[in-house]
Order: sequence, then C-alpha cells, then structure tokens
Amino acid sequence: MPADQIIQVTKEKIEQFKEENPSNIPEVDPKIDGLDDTAFAVTLRIPEEPEDITDTDLYSIQKAKLRTEEDMRLKLAEEKKDGVRQRIDDIRAAFANLVEKNKTKEESL
Repeated sequence: MPADQIIQVTKEKIEQFKEENPSNIPEVDPKIDGLDDTAFAVTLRIPEEPEDITDTDLYSIQKAKLRTEEDMRLKLAEEKKDGVRQRIDDIRAAFANLVEKNKTKEESL
C-alpha cells in the first residue's frame, strides 16, 4: 500500500470513529461560559505603609546574627582558656611533685 493510501484510510477510520463516538465534552462559549477578569483579580490586604519597629530593646535581624556570632567566638575563647588553665594546673602539679622529689634527694646527699 502506498503511503498516500495509508494516510487516506487512517483519516477515514478516524472520521468514522468520531461519528460513532461523539465527545461528551460540552462546547464552551467564551462569551457566555468564559471567565471574566474578576476571576483573575487578586486583592492583597496589605497596609499602605508598614510600621517601623521603633523599640530600641528589640534586636534587628542583623544585630541578632552579629550577637550570635560574637557569642560563639566568646564561647570558643572561653573553652580555649579553660584548656590552657587545665594545662597550667597539670604543669604546676608536676612541678610541685618534682620539688618534693628534689627535697628528698637533697636530704640524702
């Protein structure tokens, strides 16, 4: 079968199918059933001018972030200081132990 004949037979079968099985979708008239512009209108209820926060006790987002970063740095610094203090206490204890050993050695000499 040539290609033209295949296309013709396909069109005929499609037309025959459409006649035997009409569509269930009703036709929509845009003037009668269509949507008007009010269906697309969106009204936002935003006050004209937002209120400024004038309370000086409240943090702004930037101040809160800076405060959090500063608190983290202070916490890390305190942890480092505690580690150094612990190391100094360990060295002092070792030194006191050496001093005691040294005193016992001097007496025996």
